Amino acid sequence: MALSADRRMQARNPGSLTPAKVTASHTIYGGSLVERTTATGLVHPAADTASSTFAGVARERVVGNSAGTSVVELYQSGDFEFGIAATTEADVGSEVYTADADNAVATTGTTYKCGRIVEFLSTTSVMVRIDGYAF
Repeated sequence: MALSADRRMQARNPGSLTPAKVTASHTIYGGSLVERTTATGLVHPAADTASSTFAGVARERVVGNSAGTSVVELYQSGDFEFGIAATTEADVGSEVYTADADNAVATTGTTYKCGRIVEFLSTTSVMVRIDGYAF
């Protein structure tokens, strides 16, 4: 689902921050999953888009300006809590895909891989290691 506020971000060992230019008129909320449009290289909130790749997890809220010069800082490594539907302890070690700016899914649709489950927290929440998946 589209976020309307910053997301509480639980993270372990977040890596260094990487700057990325934001697509005009898009708001990226802190703690959200972010994707990069392959044609432009600009980033926007993850939204199950076929022509994009996983870019990382946003450090803070940024609103893209019309000139396309707004910059968000992204974590591209570390373990982050993601929402997920109907998961179990047996899913630890499985790769996950982006569903939207707040959630991952265990099966692919038009989305791309965004990490690997490293810890089961509940049936609707997991820790995901994004190392090697974001760029």
